[in-house]
Amino acid sequence: DALGMLGHSDTDDVFTRSQSELVAMIKIALGGQAAEEIFFGEVSTGPASDLSYATTVASQMIGACGMGESLISLQAVAGSQLSDTNLVGRVLGDPTTRAEVDELLNREKAATVELLAANRHLVEALRDALLERQELIGHEILDVLEQASRDHEASGRTVDLTTPRASI
Repeated sequence: DALGMLGHSDTDDVFTRSQSELVAMIKIALGGQAAEEIFFGEVSTGPASDLSYATTVASQMIGACGMGESLISLQAVAGSQLSDTNLVGRVLGDPTTRAEVDELLNREKAATVELLAANRHLVEALRDALLERQELIGHEILDVLEQASRDHEASGRTVDLTTPRASI
């Protein structure tokens, strides 16, 4: 009934994330929009909440975690007179950090489009399995990807199974 939903969670409590983990989370969030662009030639309103999530993560990276050009934390102004909006609002309200967030999101979307296009056979296999079964959980996803990789190799094409697994 959700018209498509991706759910993922950590098996253990996580208190910190590396920059590469945060970038991977952004790519996952942008995956729906990238897939729409590849398969339909345009995007819909469907991935809007995913884009909001990606924007929040990117804003936290740039504005609070020192993962941008500046080490100034815009989170440090919480509770002061400068704090008239939330962190995302402060980051996006500043022209410099807004440009950094925009560049990060556009760079990672381009990388996600490239990844999905290069592994179209895996995306199509997941699509077909979802149409048949309605949902895929845990090992079922990996089973579909492994079978699609074997089929792809058997057709004479080579595939690196580690890249899609780590990125999807």
